Amino acid sequence: MRPILMNHKKLLDHFEIMTYNSSQDERKTMNVEKVIDFVEKVLKSRKKAIQTKSLDLSISVQTQLAQVLELIDAEKLKSLRILHVTNTEEIMPGNMKIPIDFEVSRNWSEFINLECLAVSNFVITSPFHLFHHVTDLFVAFRSIICADIYHVKYKLLKTKTDLYSNIFYEEFIDKSRLASILGPRRYIREMWDFEVPDTDDRL
Repeated sequence: MRPILMNHKKLLDHFEIMTYNSSQDERKTMNVEKVIDFVEKVLKSRKKAIQTKSLDLSISVQTQLAQVLELIDAEKLKSLRILHVTNTEEIMPGNMKIPIDFEVSRNWSEFINLECLAVSNFVITSPFHLFHHVTDLFVAFRSIICADIYHVKYKLLKTKTDLYSNIFYEEFIDKSRLASILGPRRYIREMWDFEVPDTDDRL
């Protein structure tokens, strides 16, 4: 791995730090810590961030997220997938209660070209506005407000794309306002369909 990291110059399609084989959670955690420390040491020695379009990452604590993101060329990253080291299967975000705060990453604001974010084994404690630029979300938030969901609606309808976001939450502070803005729910579930309007006036 060292020669690849040291000599890497071109933009990669995909880069990942994941653990798959060990069945012991403690060993998985140790392995990921060692790999992240190794990658950090090599990349800092060459004084150049790794350029990749897509990043898959297994972490055990949120400080590792900040540690890795500081090694990535923020301008080039389009897709980021994060899972807890003890469970690398993509599951519904809301099933996990492990908190993660993106504000601990000093350079998160630099990832302005990020288009897709999937966080499967954590609940995000950061404010929603930090992710307004991301068009494709598969995440769970500790807390959201009506304005957050309205922003998602406006963004998706304005771009008129086929993107599909899943946003889960633990607390919806002003949930009662949602129906008045988005209309009735689909079926009996807490799901809303956004029809693409004919004109911007209907947004």
